[in-house]
Amino acid sequence: MRRRLGSFALLLVITVSACGGATTSDEKVPPAILESVEGSDVGRVTLTQEAARRIGISTETVAIGESPRSPTDQLMVPYGAVVYDAEGNTWAYVNSRALEFERHPITVDFVEGDTAFLLAGPTVGTPIVVMGTAELSGFENGVGG
Repeated sequence: MRRRLGSFALLLVITVSACGGATTSDEKVPPAILESVEGSDVGRVTLTQEAARRIGISTETVAIGESPRSPTDQLMVPYGAVVYDAEGNTWAYVNSRALEFERHPITVDFVEGDTAFLLAGPTVGTPIVVMGTAELSGFENGVGG
C-alpha cells in the first residue's frame, strides 16, 4: 500500500506540474487552486482548463435505476467515481461549476461490476468525476506539494 501511495504521489507531482500552461504575462497561473468551503472541512478544487485536459477529467451524472438486490430503485454511479479516504469513508467529486470540484459524502450499499449502488449521495443528475478523482484527492490532501 505504501509503495502504491508513493507511486501515486510521484505521478501526481508529474501530472500537476505538467498542468501549468503558458500565460500572456510574466505571472505563472497555478494549475489548481484549493479553497475552503464555508461550514465544511471539504475543499473546493478549481482547475485551469489545461490542467483538467492533462489530468483527463471526465464526468457522468448520478443515475437511479433498478437494484439487483433491492425491490426499490437506487442511486447508481460508476465505481470509478468512488473515492476512499484514509479512514475508509466514501466520497465522490461533484462538478459543481465549470472546472470546480468538491468532495461529497456517499454511502455505498454494494458494487456490482462497474457500478456502485448507493444508499446516500448526490441527487440524480448531479455531474460527478469518473476520471481524475485520484488527482483531485491528491491535490486536496496536499500530496506532491
